[in-house]
Amino acid sequence: MKARPSEWRTPEEVAKFLRLDVSTVYRWLNAGKLSGLQFGKKWRIADSDLDDFVEEQKAKQRLRAGSVSLCPACGRLSECPWCGGALDS
Repeated sequence: MKARPSEWRTPEEVAKFLRLDVSTVYRWLNAGKLSGLQFGKKWRIADSDLDDFVEEQKAKQRLRAGSVSLCPACGRLSECPWCGGALDS
């Protein structure tokens, strides 16, 4: 799938969208928590990767709250994007 330039965000744009400090976004990128591409010293985050990251964070919060379980197929969170496991709770 090809991402058009309008589908890419800078860390500063992501930070503004999420209302966070930009250093948090850079920390996530460097730790591999948020997917992005680095071109020299510049990072770019695809909208689809940001959407996936936000959905994963929501699922983790639901897991901590006890409203979801682990995926029976792969052991990750239910509704996981990796195997398509169905929510059982």
